[in-house]
Amino acid sequence: MKQSKPLYCLAVGYVVGASLNKIYNYDLVNNGYVLRTQFTAITFVKLADLNQPINFAGQTYFFGHSPQELYKVASLTKKDLDAGLAAEQNWVNLTKKKLQVAWQKMADVVAKEETAIQRNGGVSEIPNQAQMATPATPPSISEDQLPQENQAAAPMPPVATTDPSSAEPVTGTVERAVREYYIYAAAVKYKSNCMSVGYLAKIFNCSTGQIDEVGRSGYTDDFSKVLIRALKEAFESGIPSSSKDEQVRVTVYTTNEYVANMFAKNYLRAFARRNWTKKDGTDLAHKDLWEQIWSHAEHMIVTAVLCEPDDVNFKDCAQKAFAYAEEDYKKRYGKNRRGLIPPATLQE
Repeated sequence: MKQSKPLYCLAVGYVVGASLNKIYNYDLVNNGYVLRTQFTAITFVKLADLNQPINFAGQTYFFGHSPQELYKVASLTKKDLDAGLAAEQNWVNLTKKKLQVAWQKMADVVAKEETAIQRNGGVSEIPNQAQMATPATPPSISEDQLPQENQAAAPMPPVATTDPSSAEPVTGTVERAVREYYIYAAAVKYKSNCMSVGYLAKIFNCSTGQIDEVGRSGYTDDFSKVLIRALKEAFESGIPSSSKDEQVRVTVYTTNEYVANMFAKNYLRAFARRNWTKKDGTDLAHKDLWEQIWSHAEHMIVTAVLCEPDDVNFKDCAQKAFAYAEEDYKKRYGKNRRGLIPPATLQE
């Protein structure tokens, strides 16, 4: 239905540039707005997402009732876009220079190969269809020619290999390599009212197939920091930073919406710009852990996916994290729950 109060949408991106639209045709529901006017592909906006960046199809959208507030928060995204464009421009300039140098050498490479071809009798003619031999029909095999179950297999002929060090270099490609990693992380309590906790993160190197794990048990009354600690250790496990020749991309898989939004909605970058303080001037919770994560994440492309609890990799992390929590609980309480060990927080 048509509302008396407009809802504004400010869009920023490389494609749309910047635009401001307002709509009156939307419905109010318990947790957000259902948009009836289709000026974007977004049809629903959560209340929690008002005045916050929503990344969709390569663009960033801001919804709210104050255009001035939207302009203020979108200015941070504009700065990020400018920084991204500057970084891409530097990379384009470097790539262009590499291409020019490689292309200048290409004429010499081609001339050298052409000389070698002429010395060996010239270029072979491409055979026409009539000159091409028809593949022979394989002979039929009678039943008594089939290998028997206990008959030794004939030895395989040796496979010819080429020593890579003896091959001549091939010039021309200047594409930036991409190295991709997936991080699955879970944190659990042994019981809902218990301070024995455990966490585990799995780090997948998509280039090599290698899977590493980091995890441990602990005892704390601040469960909210346990998952953040798991991510910190995951980023410190050996994931390299991006370089001029290689771009590193990391995708974090979690069931925690707050943690996912830190990466997916660029909240982490925004807090880093504000020196780890919230809008009201108070410190971000566990800012020391987030700051250590950012020291790695700022040098790579990081996003996040809100996965389902029954995802096979997340489920494995959760089960192993529970085993850590159970281990801590049994150490402290034993079978008869006596002789409680004094609490010790997770060491930072």
